[in-house]
Amino acid sequence: MSDEKPPAQQPLSRLRLSDGPPEPAMAAAKPSDKQLGWLQGISHGPPTWLQLESIVPSSDVRAITTLSDETLDRKYGHLWRRLSDRRKGMKLRDVLAIVNGE
Repeated sequence: MSDEKPPAQQPLSRLRLSDGPPEPAMAAAKPSDKQLGWLQGISHGPPTWLQLESIVPSSDVRAITTLSDETLDRKYGHLWRRLSDRRKGMKLRDVLAIVNGE
């Protein structure tokens, strides 16, 4: 047998969950559950027809697509729906199509 010692390792008490591999950059852009409270009913399967036809507020559209207001207005301005003089939204099916690159 050889007298070589195994490489030194940190004791288990000093290991932290943050010592794992770094998370992908896109994880930071993922919207929080609090931001998408209206979307909780969709998280357990594909959205229904009625959910796909629902109007998503512009702030949530920005959070889901991670696109700026200018980009959304320039490329997808024809998809906006006027909710009032100050508010606008987009159908969920259109938002999901943007995310999928369609």
